[in-house]
Amino acid sequence: MKLISKVCSIVMSLAIVINCAIPSHASQRITQSDLESKYGSYISEEIVKTDSVSAFEIYHSLSPEARALFDSIILSNKELSEYHLKNVGSLPSLATSKITTQANLTNTLNNLLRQLQLLGLPTAVLYSLESFASSLVAAIADGPLPIGDILALAAAAAVVTTVAIYWDDVYEQWGNIVNAFTSAFPSMRSVITSAFSSLNTDVNTNYQSNHPLQVSAKLIIYNGVKYNCYTDVRSLSVSKLNQNAYYIAVIYNGTIFIDIQRPVDVSIAKGIMLLNKWNVGCLSTQTRARGLCGGNAAIWHNVHDSQDGYFYHYHHPNFKNFHCWYIS
Repeated sequence: MKLISKVCSIVMSLAIVINCAIPSHASQRITQSDLESKYGSYISEEIVKTDSVSAFEIYHSLSPEARALFDSIILSNKELSEYHLKNVGSLPSLATSKITTQANLTNTLNNLLRQLQLLGLPTAVLYSLESFASSLVAAIADGPLPIGDILALAAAAAVVTTVAIYWDDVYEQWGNIVNAFTSAFPSMRSVITSAFSSLNTDVNTNYQSNHPLQVSAKLIIYNGVKYNCYTDVRSLSVSKLNQNAYYIAVIYNGTIFIDIQRPVDVSIAKGIMLLNKWNVGCLSTQTRARGLCGGNAAIWHNVHDSQDGYFYHYHHPNFKNFHCWYIS
């Protein structure tokens, strides 16, 4: 115990010396002690996984060059520092983050981080994306990257899996995420855009595989819950609907049937929308249907092929198979 105390004393002394040598703009960097005061004494060998994707695995998949860059980003940001400590087990050291020698590279990552934080993304997603960006910055030092290499770096950072977990919170910001990356890497704008298009496809596939939907005539089973869609919408008026809810809807014999007994909230309606099926959608009031499908960006349709009972509806611009019908 005396030896451990002496080592800890030396380490703390070195940390103070290093911290004093850091320029004033880095004075807000988070230390292990800062976070341990919040989380209590921490056993560094204990790995805490609060998400389905392990931050520990993401962090340790980084190359030494990328990890040095990512370390400096973690230490400069309280949100990422707290997340890293909880999920990886200890903070990186200031000495190994090479802050002063890589200022030009970390500026790119810091600018990207500022843009991403404005989007209100879940911290796990922010961590994954900044890890991915750190790998990009380190890799392009040797020249432009082909799309295959970019996707491989995204896979190492678990971008698809992480984003898919939080897809209902992230999908509205996907275009802004792409814009943030193309702004950060303007010389690779085209290939970055193509890579994110591929990632978007994979995220949707991953999300759908983890949110099973079964359709049997008018019976819908979504995430294990049964919806008996036996009410023909043609028999309804808007006054019979819960004005603050949505209803699971299915196309059957050319018209729309809903489960009038089981209204759902917007989170369930979003989940159905993200599955992007043409024959299973939602029904609500016009205002709520439009809001679910992107507000001002929503795509309005009257009917398709003049089908009887095929009500007015909206499509989301990113999920064009999905319908949200409405009664007005």
